[in-house]
Amino acid sequence: MRTWTLSRRAEAQDGPRQERDRRGTWLLIAVAGGVFIAADDQTAVVTVLPALIGDIGLTVDDLYLASWVVNGYLIGYIAALPIVGRIADVYGRARVYAASLVVFMVGSALVAAAPGFEWLVVSRALQAVGGGAVVPVAMAIVVTELPPGRRLLGLGAIAAASEAGALVGPLWGGAITELMGWRWVFWWNLPLSLPFMYGAWRWAGREREGGAIDWPGAALLALGLALLTITLADDPIARRPWPLTLLLFA
Repeated sequence: MRTWTLSRRAEAQDGPRQERDRRGTWLLIAVAGGVFIAADDQTAVVTVLPALIGDIGLTVDDLYLASWVVNGYLIGYIAALPIVGRIADVYGRARVYAASLVVFMVGSALVAAAPGFEWLVVSRALQAVGGGAVVPVAMAIVVTELPPGRRLLGLGAIAAASEAGALVGPLWGGAITELMGWRWVFWWNLPLSLPFMYGAWRWAGREREGGAIDWPGAALLALGLALLTITLADDPIARRPWPLTLLLFA
């Protein structure tokens, strides 16, 4: 009788733990999937460029501008990374993760619909703000939502998803461009991102730490990082340091 009672008690304790582990696994898949797609789009454009250049009206004399299709993503990505963590703490990590993917999808749709070069670069930067925000929020979700024994595994999965996305990106971009056209590389981000956004929203907690955000300081930091990235970019326009950039980092 005592053995049966202990067995029933152990089963009662194992049930919630198994459910928690299952929820953690699905949550990890959701946040790692978003990181994978964001990293994939950073490098997919490399194999898209030849088809893209002719379609948006760049001539041979304008080829140096094509680098800004890549740099535009880099600017938004770097600007978002250091400030979104605090925003997620205040407003909730699940909310900010979902909002980041929404921004990423809106930017992707604008890139896919781009009629010209300027629209394309600005849309890439917007897309990257969402993509750059996904990474630190995903790491914060892993640290706060997974049990201590699985956190290192979770962080490793996030890092692996980022590296895998960057590795697969050129292959994905080239294949979709050949089969469907370069714009579909970005249209596909919408249906592919939705299940990961839903998964994070469903399985992540709604806790928030509260507090205030130094919006002027965050904006100044993002602007400074964006200008520094532009200054360091390999383009004739940015070969000399911009006075505003030097002022921001003085």
